[in-house]
Amino acid sequence: MPRKTLICICLFFLLLPHAGPVQASRSHIWPEGTWEREYGSLHERILRGDVEEGDRKFLVWTCGRTFSNDDCAGYANRLLGLASAFLASVLSSRALIVLWHGDESLQLHNFFRSSLIDWRFTERVKSAVGDPRQLAWTELDFTSWHLSRWDHTSRTLLVSMEKGDFRDMWRSNMQAIRRMGITRMRSWAG
Repeated sequence: MPRKTLICICLFFLLLPHAGPVQASRSHIWPEGTWEREYGSLHERILRGDVEEGDRKFLVWTCGRTFSNDDCAGYANRLLGLASAFLASVLSSRALIVLWHGDESLQLHNFFRSSLIDWRFTERVKSAVGDPRQLAWTELDFTSWHLSRWDHTSRTLLVSMEKGDFRDMWRSNMQAIRRMGITRMRSWAG
């Protein structure tokens, strides 16, 4: 597995405090800040509908347009794309929802659980977002990684970022990331 892929996968799981099968320490990467709790609170308020209707926005990540495993990349590429989708949802103040394909026993939430974010595509989420097969795909232009260039008008962004380049997105949005209180990432994020 390439080093960059491994770093992005590790970052995704280090960003969230986990309750369940995975536990990780982030203290050696950056001092504990409030952004995790703030995003977790926003995420939950969006799911409950406790925000202004114009602020109730979602980023639904899935690995392929056929909603099956047939057109998905391997797990490492999926997790790399998922790390990029997580960063995109934090930077754009959207609730991240993961539409992971496959049997229930292979669902991501069976292996990685966050105590702050419920990213599962549940019936509650489906009632708020709608049937993903009926949603228009949003083609985020990830050649222009800066947040200001994205379409923020859509309530739900249905995206597939199997091989999203986390490092380029990170570099292009450093001011927003610093405002969240994360400042000591240069050594490994490049």
